Amino acid sequence: MTQLRVAWTFDDGPGPSTPPLLDVLGRHGARATFFCVGKNLRGFATQDTAQARQTALRALREGHLLGNHCDSHSREPLSLQAFAAEVRDVDQLLHSLYLEAGITPPSPLPFRLPYGPQVRPEGEQDERLEQLTAVGRRHQHWTFITGDWKPDADAPSLAKRLERHIRELWALG
Repeated sequence: MTQLRVAWTFDDGPGPSTPPLLDVLGRHGARATFFCVGKNLRGFATQDTAQARQTALRALREGHLLGNHCDSHSREPLSLQAFAAEVRDVDQLLHSLYLEAGITPPSPLPFRLPYGPQVRPEGEQDERLEQLTAVGRRHQHWTFITGDWKPDADAPSLAKRLERHIRELWALG
């Protein structure tokens, strides 16, 4: 029998919904990669730097990975120098968290562009992909966006959409 593996990834945290999400993952013995925004690691989303740091440390101690999702979460390209600085600064934050948790950081740290690669006017490739290559990193993409941030999102409909997506992937495998 073929096994289907699902890689759980979550973007933009740590934020207010991260601790309850960690609770659910823990109840089911599931592990995930959390692509963290630098400013959120410094408490922007929670308005509490200590809480954001403790949530990130909790995720690491519970066996999850933390990855880089830039500092500003900009959809638009930055200069190569500014982009490289964002990647470097968030990497440093993440490395300090891994070390504080007593865990060796993966090398390289997983990386995901904010909003993923964008299709630019006239079908041009997203400039940030070239910048990412220039700083020696690769983009970790995804196959499904849940829309969980939308005001009308509810757990049962999100679960149903996710189940349908996994079944479709299973059929392809």
